[in-house]
Amino acid sequence: MDSAVMELNKYTVHIPPKAAGNPTIADLGDLNQDYFNIGEDFFKAVEHLERNAHSGLPVVENHKVVGFLSEKDCLKELYAQKFHQAYPGKVEDYMVKTVTVLPLNTPLFHAIDLFISNPYHVYPVCDLDGKFYGCIHRREVLTYLLGK
Repeated sequence: MDSAVMELNKYTVHIPPKAAGNPTIADLGDLNQDYFNIGEDFFKAVEHLERNAHSGLPVVENHKVVGFLSEKDCLKELYAQKFHQAYPGKVEDYMVKTVTVLPLNTPLFHAIDLFISNPYHVYPVCDLDGKFYGCIHRREVLTYLLGK
């Protein structure tokens, strides 16, 4: 077998046997459960994103996703602070309020389509009762598909 084919075969999409029919987000296993509380201090939230290398996290109130705070949102506000020298308030003042939340039983290929067609790196996931369950990240999907 030629070396190019052998190299390509190393990166064949891997679907675990139990999920081979139609894998869902649940088949990824444990999801990252980091989130922000709606009243959390903006600077603490920025530090948390930076320290944990998150591109953004959902904002949760009473177990429901009510917003999303991204690095881009934080960058925009921190840049504005350099000129106005005002102290930013709480996460809720800067979060995006329209958020796509995926149910845990969402087919994985639907989630992949969302990652491909949108600029988002992460989507919040809810359980079947609509409560925040965790986050699905593009990187985790890549790792899953590579079988690692």
